[in-house]
Amino acid sequence: MHRRSYLAGLSLGTLLLAGCAGAPTDPDDESPDQSAMEYTVHQLGDSFTEPQWATAGQPTESAGVVARFERRDELRWLVDDRESTPEAVTAFVDATDFESATILYVQSVGPNGCYREIAVDEVAVDDDAITATASAVDTSEEGTLCTQALTYPSAFVRVTGDDLPAATRVTLTNGWGTTAELKADASL
Repeated sequence: MHRRSYLAGLSLGTLLLAGCAGAPTDPDDESPDQSAMEYTVHQLGDSFTEPQWATAGQPTESAGVVARFERRDELRWLVDDRESTPEAVTAFVDATDFESATILYVQSVGPNGCYREIAVDEVAVDDDAITATASAVDTSEEGTLCTQALTYPSAFVRVTGDDLPAATRVTLTNGWGTTAELKADASL
């Protein structure tokens, strides 16, 4: 299956490109396995284009999708297309040292146009996996009228650390509250 069909929701023309400052784990709460781990979130924005994972059933019943990229060449199709890829996306990928980091792609679904971002929390490294909690979030202010259309917000998460495990488990919640634990043990 072609990578573009998996990430069809990554509509580069509609990326917000608001590079969200990621947060390393709190040093006071770190276990020995987490001491050298940190993460950065880069919001990719929302898309109204229905991605392939959502066409398999009711998108409201799916939490979303998670993919993992271990090498820059796995993202070559995205970052080497200088005409349609926003500079901030290319810069985020180019700033990644794949010797000590991996990039996760997280996409979910929201019930209206105000679901524009993916909130990422509790990123950690345990014995066998990179783990995280993520959810589609309504970024509007109180009283804002939101378009009545499904949106597919997405984000890149750069996880940096020593000896990162090969497995990935993300507990992802969509805009209706449907939650699932998704694995991304290999890239798309």
